[in-house]
Amino acid sequence: MGSNRRTAIRRDLHYPADLIAGDTRSRCTVSDVSAGGASIETAAAPSLPDEVIICFSVTGPLCRVGRVIWRRESRVGLEWVRRITKDTCREQQCPVKCREPEAGEVTLVDA
Repeated sequence: MGSNRRTAIRRDLHYPADLIAGDTRSRCTVSDVSAGGASIETAAAPSLPDEVIICFSVTGPLCRVGRVIWRRESRVGLEWVRRITKDTCREQQCPVKCREPEAGEVTLVDA
């Protein structure tokens, strides 16, 4: 068995998210996530560009730009490049066009 070279703790989960690749928006499943990246499952894995946006919640600016670092059939490994911040969304430069979460709304925090 190979050694685990990960530096960040990964959390296993099965979380639906939006995947934005260029002008295309589709659903994906986040299999695991850490401060440094994530593993996702998507039928579009073979054709994804080198950078994609994962939007963890359609109800708030909880999005990350990820760089594809590996592909295996329907799974893709991402390394986080940057967050899409509340300020970016407020300034209308958000490619996702997300909105602020409403009071009491539950989102996946700090993915």
